[in-house]
Amino acid sequence: ISQLLPEIEKECLLHKNLSLWTVNHSVAERPKIQLNIRQIYGLSRIAEYHLSIALRTEMAKFLTPCSLSIWGEKADWQSVSGNLNLLGRVSYFKNMPYVFNGSEINLNISRIQQRFGTNQRVFEVPACNAFVLTDYKKELEELFHIGEEIEVFHDFKDLGKKINLYNNPEKRK
Repeated sequence: ISQLLPEIEKECLLHKNLSLWTVNHSVAERPKIQLNIRQIYGLSRIAEYHLSIALRTEMAKFLTPCSLSIWGEKADWQSVSGNLNLLGRVSYFKNMPYVFNGSEINLNISRIQQRFGTNQRVFEVPACNAFVLTDYKKELEELFHIGEEIEVFHDFKDLGKKINLYNNPEKRK
């Protein structure tokens, strides 16, 4: 696994249009390692976890100057130093709407394995009359008026620009 993870990460970055399952299957076959479906599934879960932490860590390092408060699994963010205020997990059914409403910018970062479609956060945050900034997925264009109902970012540079822009409450409206 330790030999395959760097290959999987490289392939995921090169082939963003492929599912993580497809990339894992392809990489696992290269060194002629005979993995059965169950083993490939296990590799997929490990790769997903590893790559998600790597992505979040890179994003958090990029956003360190922004003095963020982060709700979620502290273990996913603890490796990042800087101005991060780690607030821990939130009760989804009891307190999540309060977090959405109490946040100036709700940043949605899709999981690495979710290369297509979207997650429920892009619906939940606007439903709470709060502002969401999410990573771009083509399918969002079919669901929302981007720039009016939700806002997206395409890469780290774009994310930085959008955070600066939407720090203004009038722009968020």
